[in-house]
Amino acid sequence: MQKCVDNGKEVNFQFAIKAKTVTSGLKYSLATGNWGQANQAGTRAGVSQSNKKLQGLREELNAIVPYLEEMRKKKVERWDQFVDVIEQIKKVASEIRPADIVPFRIPVDQSDLSLRKLEELTKELQSLQKEKSDRLKQVMEHLNTLHSLCEVLGVDFKQTVNEVHPSLGEADGSKNLSNCTIESLASAASRLCELKVQRMQKVESEVLRLEQLKVSKMKDLVLKKKTELEEHRRRAHLISEEGYAAEFSDEVIEAGVVDPALVLEQIEAHIATVKEEAFSRKDILEKVERWLNACEEAQVTMLHLILMTFLS
Repeated sequence: MQKCVDNGKEVNFQFAIKAKTVTSGLKYSLATGNWGQANQAGTRAGVSQSNKKLQGLREELNAIVPYLEEMRKKKVERWDQFVDVIEQIKKVASEIRPADIVPFRIPVDQSDLSLRKLEELTKELQSLQKEKSDRLKQVMEHLNTLHSLCEVLGVDFKQTVNEVHPSLGEADGSKNLSNCTIESLASAASRLCELKVQRMQKVESEVLRLEQLKVSKMKDLVLKKKTELEEHRRRAHLISEEGYAAEFSDEVIEAGVVDPALVLEQIEAHIATVKEEAFSRKDILEKVERWLNACEEAQVTMLHLILMTFLS
């Protein structure tokens, strides 16, 4: 392929030299002819020879003109290739550079439209495209992070990214990939991360407060149920067990050595047991209660009689 290109260059170069030679000869002949006519110093044979020479140069020039047209066409095509690459370079450069920087310009000498120069521009375009790809990857990572944080925190994602750059809020179209945009996205993500941490800490503090309140309420309920159990045992004339007293002591409950919920469950079970036992001994307890009441009344009556006797 390169050999064909080199051969083409050589042919074009030869045609250009030949065209230049023919053109120069033609101009010289015309100048000579004009000088001869002006001085009337030429013979008819000389004029005829000059005309033949001029005619030959014209024919040779006419033969070269198509090649010159082909070269001009190729030059236009080559220039179009240059323009296409240059426009792509400008477009990519505008996406990765801030708008306040002087627009990207590529000085191109139209006299040098060689493949070497075109390859240099193409390599520069490829380098910019790779840089754009890397920057786009960074931007998308930041956008994904921001989207997740906005969903968790209940923040408007589109408004957040529009504050960084309007192009970031659009689903279609190119995005601004400048250093300023990337840094602003990273800063916005960092700010939302800090807000997330603050909210999590606040939630954790509230959960801890509620847990402490729950434990406090449970302790109060346990102490209340403990008092209720003691009252049921007293009414049933049951003697408190030492193990029970140690298990449900106020010190143990206040210290939180055992789970208040477990203690409450055990106290509820004890209350149910005491109630069942009291119900099974209901008749005996009623008789004992009546006997105690009678004893109390008799004691009061006896004290009254003694007091009356003493006063009389």
